[in-house]
Amino acid sequence: MVEHYSRRVSKPFEVSRVVTILVACLLLNLTTSAQTKPVRRILILNEVGPSYPLIRLVDEGIRSALTGAPYEIEFYREYMDTVAFPDPADQRVIREFYLRKYANRKPDVIITVGSSPLHFMFDTHKTSFAGVPVVFCFPNAPSNDGLSLDTDFTGIDNDIASGSTLAVALRLLPDTLHVVVVSGIAPYDLRQLARVKEQLKPYEGRLDISYLTGL
Repeated sequence: MVEHYSRRVSKPFEVSRVVTILVACLLLNLTTSAQTKPVRRILILNEVGPSYPLIRLVDEGIRSALTGAPYEIEFYREYMDTVAFPDPADQRVIREFYLRKYANRKPDVIITVGSSPLHFMFDTHKTSFAGVPVVFCFPNAPSNDGLSLDTDFTGIDNDIASGSTLAVALRLLPDTLHVVVVSGIAPYDLRQLARVKEQLKPYEGRLDISYLTGL
């Protein structure tokens, strides 16, 4: 068996074929190495699940913005589902799961979409994600939520304008007497509702304002 094999590979045609394959493999490895981009992990923490149109739009915007980046991007998408699971005990379980999940696989950047993910990062960043930059979007202005963010956090403040909206409505319908505010009971909804109530205080003596929640 061994002697027969030796005779086969000693033929000029077979040797040439083997050399050709080895050279091709070497060139392929060199080309692959030259084209390999450094990997960057991006963790996207969403307030609600992927069934919400806003989440899909944000995700598309993130992917579009990173097109042509000099990195191989790995996306990790997580959902805190505060609308479906608003109970604080459930949210603690969700938080603890994500902390364990990424304990040994730190992302390079964290993007928070909504107030609850931003609060989550604010509470755990120094102990679990120290040094990892956080980009936030779609929260209330963080200062309005009582958050004093350090230099690892950046984003664009977004705020609702219930007072201004009502002012415009009253100019259009000056005889308005009753105003109804409809809200959910998820943590995000309750924070939004607190801002709405604060902004509508100047109208309380003039209008009958009712707040309907949890319907």
